[in-house]
Amino acid sequence: MSLFKPDLSLYLVTDKQSARGKDLLEVVESALQGGVTTVQVRDKDSGAFEIVTFCKAVKLMTDRFDAALIVDDRVDVAIAAGADGVHLGDQDIPPGLARSLMGRGAIIGATAASIEMAMEAEEQGADYIGVGPFKPTSTKPGHADPLGIEGLARIGSSVSIPWVAIGGITARDAEAIIRAGASGIAVASAICGAEDPKTAAEEIKRAIKEGIGVS
Repeated sequence: MSLFKPDLSLYLVTDKQSARGKDLLEVVESALQGGVTTVQVRDKDSGAFEIVTFCKAVKLMTDRFDAALIVDDRVDVAIAAGADGVHLGDQDIPPGLARSLMGRGAIIGATAASIEMAMEAEEQGADYIGVGPFKPTSTKPGHADPLGIEGLARIGSSVSIPWVAIGGITARDAEAIIRAGASGIAVASAICGAEDPKTAAEEIKRAIKEGIGVS
């Protein structure tokens, strides 16, 4: 398990497509101003050097806002950029191997679309799981069938580590998902695609606070 316990409550996944030409670094900074607590850099298309350069710039921001920086898939990029951790899919290296490469201080997340995947991720040493999709989402083509609230809760309750819901989530969904037991809400298009990412983040943050009973 990681020595660092991140705040996963509002978890931004970067998405160039949703940003529709906006400067993604500006989107991330605005989102952090609005209350994002963890940023996952997800970039399936760029080369390693470009992603590392972007991640280093994001790390300066997350440090300033006392947030965590997670890199999707790429352990090599996470290490090179000095990121706080990595998020692994079912086709990536297992959490235990990522831990051995990144050290005890790293945050290791894993994707889980079923109880079996969730339990395996926990057994292999993941610090948290991303459970989804909640609803259909255009940011991840070919995703598994949507789980809905009950599906999310069923998978999340099968493990003792924190879980974050992902997949087509908006501010309208956040309160109910938190009440179902989620430690956080992961969003991409709801913030990256918003006209004002800061305001969008603030709206989701308010819904999260309603869900945990904090005004």
